[in-house]
Amino acid sequence: MASGRLRCRDDGFRAEDRIHALLTKRPGWEYVPWAADGESGYWEFTPSEHGVSGHHIPTTVLLTDRHDGWIDVLAAHSGSPPEPVAVAGITELRRLAGEFEALR
Repeated sequence: MASGRLRCRDDGFRAEDRIHALLTKRPGWEYVPWAADGESGYWEFTPSEHGVSGHHIPTTVLLTDRHDGWIDVLAAHSGSPPEPVAVAGITELRRLAGEFEALR
């Protein structure tokens, strides 16, 4: 809303609800409701938290206003975060979810 790219608040809530509906049905995804003040929560793929590369920050899905797909994915990592992967909406997230889950 603040950037002027959403038509209304309901569009933002609808995007959150659709991501939530998808990821809560998949094993290993947890919603983290707390974030910095004024920010939305995000979803973490907890199996990637301690992956084979010793990651400490799990693969994360979050809403963004960087692009019109509204969804970014950060691969599991330790240290500086990687560049986010721009996902072109819930349909693409559904299609790529298995690949994101494999980022361990």
